[in-house]
Amino acid sequence: MSAQIASSSPLPELPPEIWLNIFRIATFLPNETDLPATTIEPGLFCSYNGYQARAFERVLPLRLSIVLVSRRFYQIGAEVLYTTFYFNPHLYYPHRRVSRFADLLVSRPELGRFIRRLSLQSNSKEESNYQIINRCPNLIIFTSFLYKYDLGHSVPWWRGGLPKTIRSFDAEVDRVATSDITRLLKTLPHLEILHLSSLMTHPIPLPPIRLPALRTLSVCIYHEVESPHSILSTIQLPRLTALGAIGTGLSLPLEVWQGLEYFKPEDHAHIRVRPDYFRNLRHLHLMLRLDVPEKYLKYFPFHQLECLTLGTKPLAESEWERAVDQVVGLPLDATAMPKLKLFQLDWSYDGTYEFYCKRLDDAEAKDRFIRYFETLTARFEQRGVLFVETNYRKLGFQPMRDILSACTQSYTADNLAFSIRKMSWKMLWKMSHPLNIL
Repeated sequence: MSAQIASSSPLPELPPEIWLNIFRIATFLPNETDLPATTIEPGLFCSYNGYQARAFERVLPLRLSIVLVSRRFYQIGAEVLYTTFYFNPHLYYPHRRVSRFADLLVSRPELGRFIRRLSLQSNSKEESNYQIINRCPNLIIFTSFLYKYDLGHSVPWWRGGLPKTIRSFDAEVDRVATSDITRLLKTLPHLEILHLSSLMTHPIPLPPIRLPALRTLSVCIYHEVESPHSILSTIQLPRLTALGAIGTGLSLPLEVWQGLEYFKPEDHAHIRVRPDYFRNLRHLHLMLRLDVPEKYLKYFPFHQLECLTLGTKPLAESEWERAVDQVVGLPLDATAMPKLKLFQLDWSYDGTYEFYCKRLDDAEAKDRFIRYFETLTARFEQRGVLFVETNYRKLGFQPMRDILSACTQSYTADNLAFSIRKMSWKMLWKMSHPLNIL
């Protein structure tokens, strides 16, 4: 074999641009450095869940392996390796990792120009964080989160300012003064995506803020009081098309509501909107509760929707039918929704397949589950509507027909394995009792 390797021709010399594209494809992360997001969902651009960290940790070893191949591969692959830095508090000695990365950028500041995406802990060491952020001239995506088990600092370190190049900002702000948030937003003129978690209301009116480029906004108001004053009531949003996770009773200008193409309300029990608010609404994302869904009909214009996402989270085997019945209770027929092209089922983080395999133990329940969703899938297919499931584990969508096929194959494999185990036990019992063989 060594002779064959020695006699084989070497790899052809490829231009650096081709190698760079190969490295990017091999270590691809969805929406890592671009901002195509037009919906509010816990994908890669949200800091309050672990999907971004897990996705990054999966590709990081491969990126490290690429730059260790040779000096040439390091020169080409450094751009991919240093594209993203993510603080993962679940790793061993995470603060030491941040300190080492900060020291690296201090000694080799030219590497900072490759960093486009950065995620740091809010209540971490300010010195290391500032050493990193001050050496990222091309940063476009910034996320910051509070680690619940490390409460050393009272306020996030970034409140003093961030690079003006940032186009996506995502942070937990429950310890940040409202004046600090408004001051920070004024310094980010190119902001397109904004996520503010645990936002507080303010007792007095705030000065107006204009975010001319903002098109996707997600806000979760924390401990809301009766005061109507918040940052959202003062922001001018001329280009906003996606709004999600708002607080109860939030007041926005009518032109903002009418410009929305995507809407995901947080609390349906306190909705203060009417169907005529949504002139351009095309995609509606509802998290259904275990109750009657008819009350949603008077709030939203289902007749103009092209995409409908329904979220439901049954907690036990006995609740799945009741939960999915809410889906059927909505006007999914062609008369009520003539423009519908895509129906997404947000079946919690586990997904339909995980629920089927782990929650349903009874064979009759499994068969009823499959028949139920096959009927629902057939209804959509007859109308030419694509029926998919939001899969947060894979950061994408899966057709429901493929998921049902996987469930059926899993069920058949489980039955086969059970039959083999049963036959094995019978053979062992016969071998242990010689008279049974006769």
